[in-house]
Amino acid sequence: EVPALRALAAALTATPEHDKTALAHPAWTADPAPLKALADAQAMLDAARADPALLPGALEVEGLAEARTTLAEGGGLFGFLSGSRRAAQALAAKVARDAANPLPALDAALAGQRARATLAQGETLGRAAFGALWGTPAMAPLVAWREAHGADAVRALTAGAAPPDDAPAAAALAAWEALHEATGYGAADLSFARLVEVLGAWAAEPESLPLWQGWRRALAAAEGLEGFAAALADGSLTPEAAGDAFEHALLESLLNAAMRAHPELAAFDGDAADRLVEDFRNADRDRIALARQEAAAVHAERLKEVRAGMPGMEVLRGEMEKKRGHLPVRELLLRAARAVQAAKPIFMMSPLSVAQFLAPPHGLKPGLSFDLLVMDEASQIEPVDALGAIARTRQVVVVGDDRQMPPTRFFQRMTGEDDDAPEEETGTVAARDVESVLGLCNARGVPAAMLRWHYRSRHESLIATSNHEFYSDRLLVLPSPRSRSDRLGLSLVRIEGRWDAGGSGTNATEAAAIADAVMRHAKEAPDDTLGVAAFSIRQRDAIVDAVEERRRADPSCDAFFAAHPDEPFFVKNLENVQGDERDAILISVGYGRDAEGKLAMRFGPLSADGGERRLNVLITRAKKRCVVFSSIGADDIDLTRAAGRGVAALKTFLGFAAGEAAAPRGGAGGAGTPIAALIEDAVRGAGKEAVARVGVSGLFLDVAAKDGTDYVLGVEADAGDWTALRCARDRERGRAGALAGMGWRLSRAWSLAWLARPEAEAARIATLLGKPVEVEAPAAASPDPGLAAPYREAAPEVPKETPIAEVPFARLASILAEIIAAEAPIATDSILERVRLLWDRPALSAEERTALSQAQRLATQLHGVREEQGFWLAEDTAVAPRDRRAAAAHLRRAIAVAPVEIAAAAQVLHAAVPAATEAELAAGVHRLLGLDAAARPAIAARIAALAGAGHMKFA
Repeated sequence: EVPALRALAAALTATPEHDKTALAHPAWTADPAPLKALADAQAMLDAARADPALLPGALEVEGLAEARTTLAEGGGLFGFLSGSRRAAQALAAKVARDAANPLPALDAALAGQRARATLAQGETLGRAAFGALWGTPAMAPLVAWREAHGADAVRALTAGAAPPDDAPAAAALAAWEALHEATGYGAADLSFARLVEVLGAWAAEPESLPLWQGWRRALAAAEGLEGFAAALADGSLTPEAAGDAFEHALLESLLNAAMRAHPELAAFDGDAADRLVEDFRNADRDRIALARQEAAAVHAERLKEVRAGMPGMEVLRGEMEKKRGHLPVRELLLRAARAVQAAKPIFMMSPLSVAQFLAPPHGLKPGLSFDLLVMDEASQIEPVDALGAIARTRQVVVVGDDRQMPPTRFFQRMTGEDDDAPEEETGTVAARDVESVLGLCNARGVPAAMLRWHYRSRHESLIATSNHEFYSDRLLVLPSPRSRSDRLGLSLVRIEGRWDAGGSGTNATEAAAIADAVMRHAKEAPDDTLGVAAFSIRQRDAIVDAVEERRRADPSCDAFFAAHPDEPFFVKNLENVQGDERDAILISVGYGRDAEGKLAMRFGPLSADGGERRLNVLITRAKKRCVVFSSIGADDIDLTRAAGRGVAALKTFLGFAAGEAAAPRGGAGGAGTPIAALIEDAVRGAGKEAVARVGVSGLFLDVAAKDGTDYVLGVEADAGDWTALRCARDRERGRAGALAGMGWRLSRAWSLAWLARPEAEAARIATLLGKPVEVEAPAAASPDPGLAAPYREAAPEVPKETPIAEVPFARLASILAEIIAAEAPIATDSILERVRLLWDRPALSAEERTALSQAQRLATQLHGVREEQGFWLAEDTAVAPRDRRAAAAHLRRAIAVAPVEIAAAAQVLHAAVPAATEAELAAGVHRLLGLDAAARPAIAARIAALAGAGHMKFA
């Protein structure tokens, strides 16, 4: 009341000139619009009378509207001949001072005439309501005052009320506002007696006031959450549960909003999505195979051109017929360049071969040039060696790793230079500015991209040390489902050997152990390739001698050493091993204590600058397993006495190799997927250990089922790491294929499927883990079909003894047409499922699906079936709702029901129950069609779409 009193006082104080008797007219307490119209007309008339553009008596001239229309139309070239135009100009001359441009004056005169007419029409009301003010400029301020302060101010003024003293009201209002700001209470919240009681309680316990103030601020900010706040206030929702309850309500609201906006989300079917993914994988494989065939076909056409007499072919034929005196390769490639390059467009050469066999690409007789040059192992190519190849190409791709070995004298030894170089020499070639062409590209700012996928290791332990020590854990490493052992991953074998530093420079005991392991591998795992790497040339030679000795003693393993021509058995030192990879690698450290038990902290090339790069190469050669034979452990290496980062990395490597063997750890960094908890419960329900976020570096499975020390199932959710892969091929083929290659058994978890059918998805996980699941029988059909007839499933005769792909297309098209005629409207997936059931097949192959797709197209021509919005109909299909409670399970899913059938069911039910709300109608349609519980959101979304499009209206 205090603000109202203060407003009234302000109104009475600001009262304009008025006629007190006239102000009692009922028009002032009613709608002021008529009074405002009169006041505006008076103001407009006054403005027209005072307009300097008008001549005296202008408002008395008749016919101004017609004259203004005539003048506004323009007279054109012969306007002066128009009598009406001349008359309009004469009339305008009586009104406007500016005869050249009379239109503004005519507009002002017309406005004044209209205002005068309005005043004449409302003169009775105006004289009664305005009294002495009628016809004066004071009319407008009085009307504005009435509009600003309302009818109560008019009543108070006519009753003779005087402006009250504002000071007491202002003080009371200030006190109330201070109380409201402190407590949040409004005038309607509490009585004064209750307010006094509350204020007394706060005075006794002042610490409770800030809590109450926080609660009131939260209520003020909680627009739209009144029900939630009321539940908290009355105690039906405890504060401890409020956070989870709010999050659940928010997420559910967002989900419902998304499904209303996109009904296809509500109709999502996980099985159909799995089939779509499988179809994509098959199509992608076929596309890649087709690309190879296309490349081969193009090359075959090019070979025809070569054989047909391309320039240079005569030279080649002549050389083929010669018995001796052949042209040098360099000269041959120069004379027959076009024919050779057309027949063999890809050359694989070393930098030395480029200089030896290819003529310079300039001069009178230019040699071969290329569109693209790819340099692999670029960290080992000196700039001076690469420039010759770069000069012969238009584009260069440099592939290398600056954390692996730089150019060494090893290449000079191949050309016969520096044969007497000492064994332990570091051998780094000193270039003018950079050591390799890779470094040159980095120095010049050539665009670069890191290839993060690590493809080689079949167990993460094989790359773990390098990834951490040299790549800052940036490599994407695939986890293995199996724990580390001597058959998989990295392992360490301690040898009680002695390093003969002053004599042979070898560790004979270690070499013998390596040789025994080689022979054992040849007998127990002959299908796996094998390589041996040593830290020094002398240790390498000792291992070769030991292996040869055992081979002579036991020739039964000779077949293994002659096998694997693409990846033959080797024994190399670390300088020569870059570029090699084998299933199994045996590493001989060699260094150890001498005969007196002393350990010198000298580790050959590892102690030199760049030694860590050599170690990085050495320890990343294995695909399946790497066994380290060492006479020392990590604790034996004293970094205070040993120099070089390579030695520190060796210490780390030996420590990791000796560590506990276990499967990849779970609980890795990063946020888990929202449905991970549901999946974990399903895994535990199947009797397995559930582990979240299984992986090592960059690649994680959302949940994995662990049995003993190994994982038996990995579950990928459609969130998190999966969504980070922007390419469908990476998501559905690359990642899944790589994990399968590691030995993982995988399952995809679709979030929408888990939200809609959590029990069914949990049962699927249990089935994959070997736990039998009881399948609930479908509900019996209602004896009274009511508004929906029972769903009739097609049962055509099919040749079960003939594979689907071998059935003639005409016969297959007839079967599909019979299915469509019986079950239309029917989804494509439902047709395929019906065919699978008719042929009693566990699943349809890609070849069978292709045959059925072709038969469907033929059925459209032979039998008149048609497809509309993904559903098939026959020529005489009449869409009506059907009860699916007794139908096959795949027909009770939302994705199997055509939108037109849902609309038909809604129309039938709405006609039967016109008073039904939108939610009640959606529930009724769901029951009428006999669908699974998971179909409810899809039906609700479809009904909402019908209502939004105006096809249905609700009270």
